[in-house]
Amino acid sequence: QNNASIMSVRPTVLDVGCGFGGLTMALSPALPDQTILGLEIRAKVTEYVRLRIVAQRKENPTQFRNCSVMRTNAMKYLPNFFAK
Repeated sequence: QNNASIMSVRPTVLDVGCGFGGLTMALSPALPDQTILGLEIRAKVTEYVRLRIVAQRKENPTQFRNCSVMRTNAMKYLPNFFAK
């Protein structure tokens, strides 16, 4: 894929306050045609979820390609995730 197509991908499902990523991870195989983004404010928890996703991708190479996690303050920046 080229950078332009990667940059144009927008999440279709947001898991606001994803915590340790349980719902984000469960939604990934359940919604394979959707792009799932977990939002978490705590840096260490966000890193935990990121590593969890990486581990699942290694263990299941064809799964968990449609999810990711981002550290953000959803209360402050949530409107930025929706098309205007």
